[in-house]
Amino acid sequence: MGRLLVVTLFMLILVCGCLEEISQPFTEKTTTALQMTTTTSTTTTSTTLEPVVAIMVRLRDFRAIPETVTIKRENAVTWMNDDPVAHNIAFDDFSSGPISQGEMYTHVFNETGTYHYYCSIHKRYMTGTVIVE
Repeated sequence: MGRLLVVTLFMLILVCGCLEEISQPFTEKTTTALQMTTTTSTTTTSTTLEPVVAIMVRLRDFRAIPETVTIKRENAVTWMNDDPVAHNIAFDDFSSGPISQGEMYTHVFNETGTYHYYCSIHKRYMTGTVIVE
């Protein structure tokens, strides 16, 4: 009886912890410092570039979650496809190409502005916006 109670309490704690984690927003941020090395015939120069912040957008249930993200200039958005079908990220002047389930696509935005995107495979209901400040 005691062992059953311990196992039951453990399972309850595990399930509650998972539910709390699931209820959190999907937006994730990652920061990566880039290292650039330049070599000429006589010298080698190594420079650490400013960190790039990447905001995660999940493609799930034929939606972009969150639909709108705001980032700083020269930062990135990464789209992760959680759906069992391919999607893409299409802007007016470029497209990511197909993103299969479990794959990601990252784009660095160098100019300020508002960028509307859509999945050209599922145009009607897969849209989003990136605001670059």
